Amino acid sequence: MNISIHIYQIRIPAKKPKKNWHESVSNWFGNKRIRYKKNIGKAQEEANLYAAKKAEICDQRTK
Repeated sequence: MNISIHIYQIRIPAKKPKKNWHESVSNWFGNKRIRYKKNIGKAQEEANLYAAKKAEICDQRTK
């Protein structure tokens, strides 16, 4: 009776070259700026919709 024994090799992940500190920080701030601009745009749209609804309600009350 043949018993096959599998020997599992431990796989060590290849090390990725580390980015330098300055590049990582610049990238983080760049992403933060982009997210901020997106959120400001969304908030502006919501404020405009709210103002338009308020104006419509006021117009209906004055009629």
